[in-house]
Amino acid sequence: MKHLVLFILFGWALNAQAQDIARLRQEFVAAPVSFSGAEKLFRTTGTISSSSRPLLQAYRGAALLIWGKYVKGVEEKKKLALEGIRLLESAVAQSPDHLEIRTLRLSIQENSPKVLKYKGHIEEDRTFVTLGYEELPEGELKKFIGGYLLKSEKK
Repeated sequence: MKHLVLFILFGWALNAQAQDIARLRQEFVAAPVSFSGAEKLFRTTGTISSSSRPLLQAYRGAALLIWGKYVKGVEEKKKLALEGIRLLESAVAQSPDHLEIRTLRLSIQENSPKVLKYKGHIEEDRTFVTLGYEELPEGELKKFIGGYLLKSEKK
C-alpha cells in the first residue's frame, strides 16, 4: 500500500512539472510581444533560483532579460541582464545537451540588443537546435521548438 501511495504521488508530481513547463513555454512565447506578457513570465518565474533545475533556471534567465526591455533605468536593466545571462549560461553549463535550454538561449541571443554583447553562441546553438529538432518525437516540445525555428528563419 505504501508503494502505491508513493507511485501515485510521484506520478502526480511528474504531471504537475509537465504542466508547469507547458505554461512556461506559452508564457515565453507571449512575453516579448507585450508588457503584460513579459510581466506574467517574470512573475511566474519569480521563485526560481540558481539552485532550481537547469531548465527552470533557463526560463528565469530568459524572463529577466525580456523583462529588462520594459523596466526604466540603465542600472536596473543592467542588473536584470547580468542575472539573466548568468542563469542562462549556468543552465547551459549544467545541461549542455538540453535542446529546450539551448533554444531559449538562442532566442534570447538573437533578440538581444547589440549593447548587451550577448550573441556569442548563436551559430552554435542554431546548429544544435536544428539538428536536435529533426530527431525529436512529435509532441509539445517539438511544436515549441519548431515554432521558434520558423520565426527565426523569417528574420
